[in-house]
Amino acid sequence: MKPLVSVIIPVYNSRDYLAETIQSVLDQSLEAVEIIAVNDGSTDGSLEVLQSFGDRIRLVSQKNSGQGAARNRALAMASGDFVYFMDSDDWIDRNTLESCVARCLKDNLDFVFFDAVSFGAEYDKTASWFDYHRAEPYTRVIQGRIAMEDMLKRGLYRCSVCMCLYRKDFITKNKIFFPEGIVHEDEFFSAAAYLKADRIAGIPEEFYHRRLRGNSVMTRTFSERNAQGNLTTLKLCEGLGDTKEEKDPVRQADLAKQAAAQLVSQRRATYAACREIIENGTEGLSAMFRDNQEGLGAFLNRTELTTLYYEVKQAELSDNKERLAQLNEKLKKRCEDLATGNAMTREDKAKQVKHQTRRGR
Repeated sequence: MKPLVSVIIPVYNSRDYLAETIQSVLDQSLEAVEIIAVNDGSTDGSLEVLQSFGDRIRLVSQKNSGQGAARNRALAMASGDFVYFMDSDDWIDRNTLESCVARCLKDNLDFVFFDAVSFGAEYDKTASWFDYHRAEPYTRVIQGRIAMEDMLKRGLYRCSVCMCLYRKDFITKNKIFFPEGIVHEDEFFSAAAYLKADRIAGIPEEFYHRRLRGNSVMTRTFSERNAQGNLTTLKLCEGLGDTKEEKDPVRQADLAKQAAAQLVSQRRATYAACREIIENGTEGLSAMFRDNQEGLGAFLNRTELTTLYYEVKQAELSDNKERLAQLNEKLKKRCEDLATGNAMTREDKAKQVKHQTRRGR
């Protein structure tokens, strides 16, 4: 029987949770499902767990190359009409795939998205980026770009591909892919899918159960690798409008940059904005990066630096070399001042002015 859905699961060192993940797919009410598991160089016994499922899954092994490479490889192998990407430590409700396929077929959707619930020791209920409830306003069919623009305005945009079911021919026709060799590779894939889709819709059901655990990609301390991934994503997103085929390439590129900017902000990746500065040897920043990861994240998570960085990117896009040089110098000086404690934040300055005004009365 030809599968209706190909479920793609990249696996790297998730032995303790892997069997539950696989079983949740095997238990789906929809029977025409294939599972493609890519063992991405696991060293903890995950491969043995996968092998225990025998011919109930399609198993591929490769040297450790990252989730992007694993997903791309499995996508090329997928034989289902629809594709679902899943992380190897999470699980889905029994009727997830059946409900999603039914909605896609009913309304001829390019993809459908749904809600999720987070759980685990690392779950912080106050963290907005762990809130995956965004489908309710979009139960009717809507163009992907319009939905994305509205989500960005409402702060509802989320990039996880684990909460979407895609038509495979939609992905292949639009040449949507996962960047390889970086973390957060689904950020570009998701942005591209929204901007290319003519028909999408949401199902306001918590089908996906996202496990938050220590030292996972979602929860580990922010690092240089995260920064590089976010910077790569930003550059790729900026290029999404660079085609004559788009009806409004300028607007397309602008939306993609907004999505990338929001994602960068959500992950405290203002560090990505200053990556070039760190590479150029700004001693204060380099020292903070080596010795105080938490302090670096707090230090760089400032609206002021984010705004400066995006002005730099805009100058790069417009090839305004004089403006670019001015902004780079301003950004470097500001980072040096902040790193060495020689400058107040904008908020501190405002407080100081307010205090002085009161004393003057």
